[in-house]
Amino acid sequence: MKKLISPSLSPNLELSDVLLALKAFLYPLSMKSGEYVTKVEAWFRYTYSSRFAFSFSSAREAQYAILHASGIGKDDEVLVQAFTCAAVVYPILWLGARPVYVDIDKDTLSMDQADLKRKITKKAKAIILQYTFGIPGPVEAVKEIARKHRLLFLEDCAHAINTPYKNRKLGTFGDGAFFSLGRDKAASSVFGGVVITNKKSIAQNIVKLKNLTPYPSYIWIIQQLLHMPLTFVVLQLYALHPNLGKGTLFALKKLHIISRPIIALRESHEVKSRIKKYPNALAIIGYGQLLKINRFNKKRLDIFYEYKKNLVKARIRFPVPAGPYLRIPLVIKKRNEFISMCKKEIVYIGDWYSKILDPGGEELLAYLHYKKGSCKTAERVASGIVNLPCYPTMDFEDVKRVSTLLKKHYGKE
Repeated sequence: MKKLISPSLSPNLELSDVLLALKAFLYPLSMKSGEYVTKVEAWFRYTYSSRFAFSFSSAREAQYAILHASGIGKDDEVLVQAFTCAAVVYPILWLGARPVYVDIDKDTLSMDQADLKRKITKKAKAIILQYTFGIPGPVEAVKEIARKHRLLFLEDCAHAINTPYKNRKLGTFGDGAFFSLGRDKAASSVFGGVVITNKKSIAQNIVKLKNLTPYPSYIWIIQQLLHMPLTFVVLQLYALHPNLGKGTLFALKKLHIISRPIIALRESHEVKSRIKKYPNALAIIGYGQLLKINRFNKKRLDIFYEYKKNLVKARIRFPVPAGPYLRIPLVIKKRNEFISMCKKEIVYIGDWYSKILDPGGEELLAYLHYKKGSCKTAERVASGIVNLPCYPTMDFEDVKRVSTLLKKHYGKE
């Protein structure tokens, strides 16, 4: 039976992570608070030479925390790129601020500098530079634009942990950066997020917010802990027969035993109820993954080069420079046909972001204040993007399978 290849079904998951999740059940009294939260925060402080690091139950809560702590509020403008996850925009709306969408550069899939400059107004207060798939954007240029206009400069490192860039690391250039420990990110504890900063005033305000922030419920924590062993079982069932794995996964989601990857964010309840501390039980898993991040990143880089070797005659345009990317983005013709062909071979190709603000339709675009046609390159890329899987539990035979399918799609080398 063919092996499942999927960049979204806990792609970093190893047996050691399952054992850590089960270990957390042995210490029910330390599921919420405990030493591993401190260890995760210390890892980020040390790795990024940062004075302060704070954990939350998701990256978007970490993003909210630093925006809130920096004084972003009603009617302020925050510049973000189009071609992103809708979850990036929600923290801006929670604060009563307004997102201003910047078009992207087709090579980096990050902010286009010229469009950024055009869209800065007197109401602008912050720029969030996103490293899509871990690809470095125009870091120095955006930092200089932010400095010139006296804007807060934040780095969205949800797709990049310990990623090197010009003898530094992505996440060390701005006034702060935030990271994701979500289930399909560079390192994972199913849910989790961390924000770092060197600014004492921002840090003091984040501390005040955290002091008012509760932990998630025990039920929610247990649900996330179960994600690891249950997903591991699902992967074994896929190996026996795809329908067995698929059916089990569907049932687990339908019964809400496995939660959605993105928390529902549009409810009308108070913002404070959306912000939660990072529970120690998940930090046990997160810390274990962070200790493996160098190995993970090396494997991702090796896979990147293996794709390039396999597709050397295919005239495929790969991101530059090479890097330990979360996924490898390509813009292709007949995207849906390619994705369908791959599914038949138990290969699940990603499509981040198939919508300009993903996920969501016309109604969501209006809610998020996006005007169609305002970011044409982003809209064009979204109409044809696919992501080749690139994760540490893949092997080179998996890369060959995906490469062969891509060449078959084009009907030539």
